[in-house]
Amino acid sequence: MMMNYTYDIAISFAEEDRNAAVALALALEAKGLNPYYYAENLQETAGHSLDKRLCELYFHEARFAAVLLSPTYFKKRYTQIELGAMIKRISENPEEVYLIPICLTHTDLSSYPQLRELGFIDWNNDPKRIAKIMKKMLGKKLDPPNNDTQCKLLNKITQKIASKQLLKIEKESTIGNISQVTNNTQNYGGK
Repeated sequence: MMMNYTYDIAISFAEEDRNAAVALALALEAKGLNPYYYAENLQETAGHSLDKRLCELYFHEARFAAVLLSPTYFKKRYTQIELGAMIKRISENPEEVYLIPICLTHTDLSSYPQLRELGFIDWNNDPKRIAKIMKKMLGKKLDPPNNDTQCKLLNKITQKIASKQLLKIEKESTIGNISQVTNNTQNYGGK
C-alpha cells in the first residue's frame, strides 16, 4: 500500500544539537526533499497538544525519521515522545525501513535495543552526504533542485546569516556607544 506523506523526513534532535539539525534540514532541502524541522514548521504544532501532535507527525506524516543521536538526546522530554512514536511505528511495521539513526557522537544505546539493532550513519560533519543517502533511500532521482528551490534555500541561508550579522552589529554598536559615553564622561571630567 502506497502512503502519501506530508514530509519526506522528520528530524528528531536535542536542542543542544540544533546546529546539526539545521545543517541537515538545509542539505535535505537543497536535494529537493521536504524535511520536518520543528523551527521551520511551527504551524504544525502551534496551538496543539505537543504530546499528541508530535506522535502524529512522527508516526503518520513522515516517510522517514532521522534521529540525531547524542548523549543529550535521551534526556529530553519531547525527543522521548518523538522516539516513542517512532518505536511504535517500527514495532507495527517491522519490515519497513523508517528510522535512520545518525550518530553525532558516540552514544550509549544499551537502553534502546530498537536503535542498537539498526544500521546507522556517522555524522562526520557532512550533512550533504547524509542528504544524498536519504534521497537515494527515498528512491528519488539525484537531480539538482530547480531554480525556485535554490532561490528559496539561498534566501533562507541569507536571512539566517543577515540576522546573525545584524545582532553582531547591534551588539558592537551598543558596546561602541557605551565606550563613547565613557570617553565623553572622562573628557568632561565628570562635571
